Amino acid sequence: MFNPATKRCVTADLYSCDETSPEITTQEPSPYCRSNPNGIVPHPADCDKYIVCEGSLGTVHFCPHNEQFSWKKLGCGADFSCSDYFNGYERTLESVACGRQSLGLAEHPYEVGSYIDCNAQESHSCDDGTVFRWNYQRCLPGEVATNELKSAAPHCGAFGESPHPYLCEKYFKCIFWISSLKTCPLGMIYSTAESECVAGNFQTCSINP
Repeated sequence: MFNPATKRCVTADLYSCDETSPEITTQEPSPYCRSNPNGIVPHPADCDKYIVCEGSLGTVHFCPHNEQFSWKKLGCGADFSCSDYFNGYERTLESVACGRQSLGLAEHPYEVGSYIDCNAQESHSCDDGTVFRWNYQRCLPGEVATNELKSAAPHCGAFGESPHPYLCEKYFKCIFWISSLKTCPLGMIYSTAESECVAGNFQTCSINP
């Protein structure tokens, strides 16, 4: 049967002749999300569509005109083939995201408030009010809607220094009530006890022994 939306022939039992309006999020668990209730799964008939499953509810997304979805890139493009789409979907979102980098935690491809544990190949959510930052390998205070970190205020008075509240390698320096944000040299973090930068890990905020 011919699908006018994609200008391709598709299996008749996978396409309805009255499919003229855009598909929306299912209000009940989608049968397409049974194998992967939280992730991306293929559309059964069209390689220019893909389905995002969240809690077994499926939302169909459309690629731009003349573009197809790629499992390797987790995005749409004009140079991606339909055969790769239907043959490559068995690659999970987690394996693709972790394959792009070598650390223990990977960025979730479309949810800034989530991350992927590459050892367990599982997706996890950050606490409310935090967003994941890959270079820090942890969730930091921020706004999910804008993917911006929470602003920090200095507390160093007229003169002095104060640590950044959640970025261990940074600190504020105040001179005549004017503050500036400083960054420790590579491989060092700011120590409140020493009031200076010391050798440490900026990801874990731990001082080297």
